[in-house]
Amino acid sequence: MVLFSTSAETTNLSFSTSLILAEGVSQKVYDKLSFNIDYPFPSNFTNEHAHVTTIVLPEGEYYLLPRSGNPFFVVTAAPVYKFRVVNARITYIGNFHLSGGNLLAWSEMKYQRDVDYFVQKNPAMANTRIDRQEVELTSNIGQFEGKGIIFGTP
Repeated sequence: MVLFSTSAETTNLSFSTSLILAEGVSQKVYDKLSFNIDYPFPSNFTNEHAHVTTIVLPEGEYYLLPRSGNPFFVVTAAPVYKFRVVNARITYIGNFHLSGGNLLAWSEMKYQRDVDYFVQKNPAMANTRIDRQEVELTSNIGQFEGKGIIFGTP
C-alpha cells in the first residue's frame, strides 16, 4: 500500500493539474487513476487544499507524472517521480505540492498530518508501521516514454 498527499497553494478549475500513475517496467499508464492536485474538490483539511490518498498496488516500481486537467493542454515539461512498492508494507512517499500555478515540488514535511488523517479514517491500522520513502526524480515528463494504457486498476 502506498500513502501520499497532493496539495496546492490555490485551486484551479479550468487549468487544473493531477498526477497519473504509470507502471515502472512497461511505463504503461493506469487509465482509471488520477490524483487531483488543484481542482477545487473539497479538501481533506479545513486550513489548506490537500488530499490524502492510499492505493494498493502489486510489488514493483511505479511513476507519478503530472497531467493537465484541461483536454486542450498537454504537459510538456514537468518532473517525473519514481517510487517502489514493497509487498505487505505501507509506504509513505510524501506530499506533492503545486505552487505558483505551475511549480510542482515533493516533500516529506506533511508526513505526520497525512498519517494522522490515514489513521483517523482507518482506526484499525493505528498501530501499523508506515515506512517513509524518498521518491526519485527520474526525468522531465518530456523525456518520459509512455507506452500505452493499463485498463482497470490492480
